Amino acid sequence: MFHPPKRLFLGIAIGIVFIILILTRAAYPLAVGVGKILTPVQKKFYEASLEVFPSFQEKNLLVAQRDMLLDQLTASVERERQAAMCLEESAALQGLLNYKKVYRYPVIAAQVIGFANAESTRILLDRGQESGIQSGDPVIVGEGIMVGRVIRALSGRSLAALLPDPSTSLAVNFPDFPGIEAILESPASGLRLDLIPSTIPLTPQTLVVTSGIDTRIPRNLIIGRVRDVQVRRSAPWLDATVEPVVSPTSLSFVAVLLHERTE
Repeated sequence: MFHPPKRLFLGIAIGIVFIILILTRAAYPLAVGVGKILTPVQKKFYEASLEVFPSFQEKNLLVAQRDMLLDQLTASVERERQAAMCLEESAALQGLLNYKKVYRYPVIAAQVIGFANAESTRILLDRGQESGIQSGDPVIVGEGIMVGRVIRALSGRSLAALLPDPSTSLAVNFPDFPGIEAILESPASGLRLDLIPSTIPLTPQTLVVTSGIDTRIPRNLIIGRVRDVQVRRSAPWLDATVEPVVSPTSLSFVAVLLHERTE
């Protein structure tokens, strides 16, 4: 019976060990040096194992280059996103500045910190009592678009209820129908108008603005447009739903109009 020489087994064992070390890239220089003192049979195993190493080096290099390109792409996308946000915030602040110039109301710009409830109908602002903000002050964006009102002013913070909040109750009117007023409320179904006389030809897309009855809220702040109209059969009133001009989820900067008007 043929018995393989012990040197052959030793060569195979050493070759396997060095293949494992080579795959971890920890012993390539050592393997080259040791290969010089091995027997011809052992060298054969070494030479075969060392041929594997360059391919792993090349693969690792390609992986590193890919990761670097992905990092560069991610950084570029983030820079573009930040630039877009800066442009949007700049446009929002410019609109608030224009409103202040035209209507001469005290305006306090505030940043939206985040939503204060799960329904996303209340927001936290980074300005509070020290800025002159009080409960009841209207919150606007752009050049006079009302999005809500302050319901609590604290030190360094304010809580505002957006128009879709159930606490909303606001006197409004229609520029297309002078002298006609209604009440804007926000039940679970969305913004609704109540007590609209059925004698007016109210149609979808009719503009809805604040009436100015509440002295803390200037007249003609834009609320939104009528979405649909329903006729009450048992009462001389119309029911209508309103689509706000601004989506609450898009708010980043707002302005709070203070009670007193500047001259």
